[in-house]
Amino acid sequence: MLTQLVLNNNLFQIERKDNLREVIEEHSEYIDPDILSRIYEELDFDPENLEISKLCVELLEPDFSGENQDDIKTVISFVVPFIAENDHIICRLNDRAEIIFSKITNVFEDPIYSFLDSAEMLISGMPLTFFADSIGNVSESTRIDIVINHFYHPDFELIENNIVPIDLGREEAKRGGRYSPHKDQILEFLWELQQNEKFPFQIKNLNSEFISNYLVSYLGNGDKLLHHKLFTITNFNSYFEAKNKFINNLNAHYMSEDIPEIRSYILDTKINSKKSFADFCYRLLEITLKKSIEFGGLNSAFWEDRDKKNSPILEPKAQSIIYNQIRFLAEIKGIKISREVVASNGSLDFHFSYTKNDILMNVCVELKNAHHENLEHGLTTQLPLYIKDIGSREGIFLVLWYKSERFTKPSVFDDIKELEDFLLKKSPKKYRIKSLIIDCSPKISPSLKLSKTRLG
Repeated sequence: MLTQLVLNNNLFQIERKDNLREVIEEHSEYIDPDILSRIYEELDFDPENLEISKLCVELLEPDFSGENQDDIKTVISFVVPFIAENDHIICRLNDRAEIIFSKITNVFEDPIYSFLDSAEMLISGMPLTFFADSIGNVSESTRIDIVINHFYHPDFELIENNIVPIDLGREEAKRGGRYSPHKDQILEFLWELQQNEKFPFQIKNLNSEFISNYLVSYLGNGDKLLHHKLFTITNFNSYFEAKNKFINNLNAHYMSEDIPEIRSYILDTKINSKKSFADFCYRLLEITLKKSIEFGGLNSAFWEDRDKKNSPILEPKAQSIIYNQIRFLAEIKGIKISREVVASNGSLDFHFSYTKNDILMNVCVELKNAHHENLEHGLTTQLPLYIKDIGSREGIFLVLWYKSERFTKPSVFDDIKELEDFLLKKSPKKYRIKSLIIDCSPKISPSLKLSKTRLG
């Protein structure tokens, strides 16, 4: 049961790995050492440690004996991440083929998942069902079955009931790599549907990247299954996308509302895209800086005696505190944080940068006090200019809130919720900017609250 739980977790990200590890350790004394070792190996599966360039799977020994080739039908099945206009659509192309579009409601309606699930095959603790396009995307997927009314086999010859593969080396050389001849026919059919305005998706540039994995089945009389073969990783980016899907699902556990253990969050979160890097930086600020200020007593460092009264510190001083609070944690992940970066004829408060697979990722962070007279300008103009100058789309607008009995500004917002709604409304749509508000107002000590309760 533990083995199956771990394998299913690798597919569906049901639990965080450290939670599973605790369950395994709790029952380890009852598990055979060899089985326990295999469970831990499967638990530690990481798609980034694997590189798979091409993968084809056959389960059924072909048997075309006694079959009239003129009666054999070819069915090409695959799943795409789009929703058809209706749950079930049938399109006919004269007497050549029939194309069926069906909405996916569970993973077993995905022919790729069902095929791989029946294979029960693993690679380094990774179930091959990992490649199914419906994993994590069931509600947004459509199954397509292309039923061709003849024996279509561009990748092999049938000689005396034996399959003899066709050498596709020249075609692969022309394309600089993978060649999947079935996809040429698939596209011809789909382009014809588009031309006749029967294609149920709004896709302008329909090309071979539209199809990732596909299953080819050959049916004889009475729809008897004669042979089937699965083709995966047919695009250059297929495995990269599968890895990213896995990593993004994994990250969801660490982006949840529950505050995770910081070191675990930093080490376990995978950064695989500019968006995931921006999400990581935002969450890092949230679980370190925001938590420390609002619950850990750091808010007192953001107040000082000035002009004979206790006032919020000025932004440059706040910037220094923030920088020293987060930079060492960021360095654990290999993230560089720079202060006062010159950009767009101004000075950006913080610049987060990270390199992965030779891709440079950037996040610009602009700091403003909630009572700053140019707060809106900072969000709508200043930060976007910095982002544009650095050549990115990602940014964080970090706002410090001080309003309290001690300090009555900003007068235009009664509370943090009003400010939050305002920033959300004003945030430029052209960029990926998220606002983070931190409450730096004075906090009453829990012991004082308890004392007041007792006195009352």
